[in-house]
Amino acid sequence: MKIVLILFLGIFPIFANTLEIYSDKAILTKNIKENSFIVPFELDQKDLSINSNCNIEEISFGNKIEDEISLKKQSLQNRLKALKDSYEIIKNSNLNNINDIKNLSGILNENLTSQAEILKEIDSLSNEPAFYTKKVTIKQSCKNPKTTISYPINDALFKTLNSVNFKDGKISIKQSLIISNLKENLDDVFIKIYPYSVKSSKTPGKFTPTFIYNEEATKVFDAPATMSIVKNDSLKASNLESSQNQKKIDFFEISKQHLKALKENIIILNSQVLDANLTNYIDAYSGSKAYIAASFSPKNDINEALTRFFLDDVFVQNSYESKISKNEISTYFFGLNNLIEVSKTDLNNNEAKFNIKNNSSIDQNITFVTKIPVNVEVEILGDLNASAGSNGKIEKNFILKNSEEKVINFGYKEIKTSK
Repeated sequence: MKIVLILFLGIFPIFANTLEIYSDKAILTKNIKENSFIVPFELDQKDLSINSNCNIEEISFGNKIEDEISLKKQSLQNRLKALKDSYEIIKNSNLNNINDIKNLSGILNENLTSQAEILKEIDSLSNEPAFYTKKVTIKQSCKNPKTTISYPINDALFKTLNSVNFKDGKISIKQSLIISNLKENLDDVFIKIYPYSVKSSKTPGKFTPTFIYNEEATKVFDAPATMSIVKNDSLKASNLESSQNQKKIDFFEISKQHLKALKENIIILNSQVLDANLTNYIDAYSGSKAYIAASFSPKNDINEALTRFFLDDVFVQNSYESKISKNEISTYFFGLNNLIEVSKTDLNNNEAKFNIKNNSSIDQNITFVTKIPVNVEVEILGDLNASAGSNGKIEKNFILKNSEEKVINFGYKEIKTSK
């Protein structure tokens, strides 16, 4: 039997059952009302933390307990057997009175109905996953203790998934958390999601004196093992600058969640429906194709995550998207628009002709994007009539009517300067 002494807490707050999810692990905290409780069988003893307003005098771990589903099924099967035995006994009763026979018929029908309900429940449990637990028993030094336990959820899987749908001029963005492979059912759990690691250092590194030596000297002194010796050129590299700009850390809180063991639990973290401007982005600097693009400004932060894209409720693709801060003007792409036909004909060096045709039945917004070099002075050629930004990017927006075709000539030539 293992004896564990836990620090006495003078004032102990009452917590809700809480699942804290960090970038590197998840920790579950539960209120414990009895001195015996159940934990996942795989839990290592050293990973279990117990906090109480009493001293913990003893703690012991039991053996593997049959999984919860099997225990439920066994209990139902025992009830079913009892009903069947009862049915046979009642059915074989010798009754002559007509009223007794009528009553007997009603009892038998109720028995059969109960049997059918239990069989249905057993069948539903057959599709439930099995998991194993073990019993932990503690002995505390006072009556009516207020106790919580905490332990890591090592085998559970956590991932974020965003869903983006553009439809009827609106962009719908839904952020979800998917929790799977839990080894126990969690009812009425409060979930907190933090965007950082729980392993972050809570204390600074140990201070040790630094000694500088010259390579010409054979030996200056013997340095204790806890001291570090560096050369002159290493000393400069050890100077660190601390940033004065502290970023705000955002996290999600979700209450009253019911999580099923070994199931995929999907939790909606945030959803927003936003106005969006739709255009066809032509990458004339690259593949010269037309991509459907929606520009928007979110009301809430959109965290980085694997994102599923839909256009008019039709799935387009999955891609991993970076974080977008609220009120930041951003653009999502929804794949190629095959109704916008783009062809490119190379002319002279650094010159080309682009034929753009709208094969759809409606007018289309076009964003034509190309570029020029930034490290030399150039003259822009053609009829694009647009200026370049500091990064050399040239962007031209226009409307292409249905069945309309537009030709754009674009190029540049380097301006030679006389020495």
